Amino acid sequence: MALAQLIVIFFGYCDFKIKGYRIASYNAPTFASSFIILAVCLLLVVVLENPEVKVKNSENSLFSALKQFFRVERKKLISCLILLWSMFLSSFIMSEVVYFMPLFLTLHVNWDTKFQGIAFMVASILGVAGSYFAPKLINVGCSCGRAKDDGLEESDTTGSETVEVKKKDSLYSGQVFLSIFALFVSLLGQAFMIGASEALKHKSMPPTNSGIFFSAGMSITLLGYNFLASSIPALFSMYIDPKLKVQLMPSIGAISGIGKLVAPIVLAALYGTRLGLSIAVGFGMILVAVSIPPLIWLRKKRC
Repeated sequence: MALAQLIVIFFGYCDFKIKGYRIASYNAPTFASSFIILAVCLLLVVVLENPEVKVKNSENSLFSALKQFFRVERKKLISCLILLWSMFLSSFIMSEVVYFMPLFLTLHVNWDTKFQGIAFMVASILGVAGSYFAPKLINVGCSCGRAKDDGLEESDTTGSETVEVKKKDSLYSGQVFLSIFALFVSLLGQAFMIGASEALKHKSMPPTNSGIFFSAGMSITLLGYNFLASSIPALFSMYIDPKLKVQLMPSIGAISGIGKLVAPIVLAALYGTRLGLSIAVGFGMILVAVSIPPLIWLRKKRC
């Protein structure tokens, strides 16, 4: 996502006509991306082989997996549903950034496509840093507990099972804390985006400064998204059987994809109102804020 912006920047310099149709900076990156995707698909058709699939008798494997998923104890089921909602929310947050980036920077700030590509590339790189630092933050939180546990292991060899349980609990608490922290980071980034929009609307800030302020909000929001994308799947794996997870993988992926499909529809409707971008991003903030208490409950009520 970050490196792809190099295509936008490079093809943003295009400005020519083909039989009366103008290829400019606003449509050239789209054409270039389409041809690259087509070339990759053709390459995969040639390179990949279609392996033979063994036919299984269980035709309703997905249906039986769903029945098994909903038959678990109520507390575990609620925890899984909270995590699935968090997956949906993370994709919604991502779509919010992608949807409003060109709208604000093109229509309001009048930035050229090349500058938009640079802004989004910087925001993406800073956001991807969240995926790298997320495990580091969890390990830092767990290291203190490990130091105490190591001392316990040396003094009492019979308490090894207790130590393992404590380590798992420490890892679980770290993952949930990271998820809650990610939502607060996303709230901060969305507040930056609304602030940039309102400052430009009331002429409290020059357009260029508003664009930079908005880009900073995108970076912070993407950082929160990557934190959330690192922690939520790990938490979900702690609650569900690995074999059942493999069977439900298409459904789990679909739930994340629904967020990307729903976001443009909802955000476009809110953007068309009198408050525009502020109310649309504000709706995203409401969804994030509502999702914090269930994660706090998840930390206290581990199954």
